[in-house]
Amino acid sequence: DLIMPNEFLRKQPNKQFAFPKHVQNKSFTISKKLMRVCLESKITSINAYEIFNVLYSLTQELIELQKSKSFVGLRSFADFSFCRRLEKQAENRLDLVNALFSEHNQFVRQKLVAQSFEQSGLGLAAVSRIEEGTCVLRISKDVMLDVSTGSSPEFGQFPALSNTCSVSGSFIANDPIASTMENVALSLRLLTELVIWSKSVYYNYIRSLPVSYQTFLDMNPDDLKHLRGSTVLGSPLFPFDLTGFLLETLVCNFLFICRQYAYFFDRFQDKSDLQFAKSFCFEDYR
Repeated sequence: DLIMPNEFLRKQPNKQFAFPKHVQNKSFTISKKLMRVCLESKITSINAYEIFNVLYSLTQELIELQKSKSFVGLRSFADFSFCRRLEKQAENRLDLVNALFSEHNQFVRQKLVAQSFEQSGLGLAAVSRIEEGTCVLRISKDVMLDVSTGSSPEFGQFPALSNTCSVSGSFIANDPIASTMENVALSLRLLTELVIWSKSVYYNYIRSLPVSYQTFLDMNPDDLKHLRGSTVLGSPLFPFDLTGFLLETLVCNFLFICRQYAYFFDRFQDKSDLQFAKSFCFEDYR
């Protein structure tokens, strides 16, 4: 049976969730290759597709490698990726959203219900007509998952972030990327909350989120091939090659994420106090 994160942490609260040595070593080797490709690549509309193929191949190798199972108990196996754990949860997402809604009903000013919409997924629907300009939700910032707001008690042990995000000696404060890019710092914080899992004050919120989004990070070489060959985007109505521009932009952004992952994977080798540092999955970070 697959062991869920809350079960794993309850049984071994002080133990890091780590890759086996062979997975760690192979991940380190691939991440080094990934960084080298990122640093040596100068993307243009002409070579973007070829560079993407190389990056995609290396990241897929990481994803497959990190799907390995690790024996963590007498008869239980654990998957490394938190994304895949979220996908395997048995609860219906609508029920999770309703539970979250009930938990924070003090912030709800009008009668609302959670509902699944055919075109846009889960959301909130008004029970009765709400006049324009009426306050519907008023949410206190200190309950939001952010890099500078309230954190779980366990999170205080994580040196990367604090309530001010500027503690002397902290990982975030001293890291040139995480200290200047809030989205990166927030990603690292979310990974920490996922490790804490059921002990996190954001447990219900995290479980209610969509487990996947359709973004450029989900594209494969065939998707880019269709984009490259698009006649719609190559319309003469545009004064420049929009297809080439979009292709170059997509691959540049994918490269940035790959470079960040490779960079942090290397940095985390010395940061044994970060709970996710020894099981840092590319699939989770992207």
